[in-house]
Amino acid sequence: MIRSGLWIACLSMVAFVGCERHEDPAAIKSAIEALDRDFASAFNKMDIEGMVANYWHSPDLVVMFPDDSYLGYDALKANLQKTFAMVDVKEFEVTQHTVVVGRHMAYDYGTWNYTFQPKGGTEMNLSGRYLRVWEEKDGKWVIVADHASVPLPPPPPAEPLARNKKK
Repeated sequence: MIRSGLWIACLSMVAFVGCERHEDPAAIKSAIEALDRDFASAFNKMDIEGMVANYWHSPDLVVMFPDDSYLGYDALKANLQKTFAMVDVKEFEVTQHTVVVGRHMAYDYGTWNYTFQPKGGTEMNLSGRYLRVWEEKDGKWVIVADHASVPLPPPPPAEPLARNKKK
């Protein structure tokens, strides 16, 4: 009786473990790299639908850009529409890129360079860094959190101490 109970428990465990999904991390990494290239291409075309295609369509999406933070897919889309109404994109490129795939999620991080021209203004350049968190939702890998930042400028040079000033 005990043996048959152990046998059933072992079969149940094998069946459960056998049903667990084992995706190829290299394939996930390649897919995310391709999606990031698609994002950069859409950014350069100012194609909002192409840019947001790989974001989680949820009010729980978290996006932190250098200008502000946005909660939700609709807020992200509205921000991009507002931004592109004010600027012309000259070039957006990812300059360094690393993808790390975990068991149930992935993240990628790197640096970017963005050249744009405010309407009626002078061309500007921003360089920064980013971190994106990806999860598989309904069979598709999507960005659930995105953070981009611009490093602080260096402090101004210290003023020399005024010594031996004559009055």
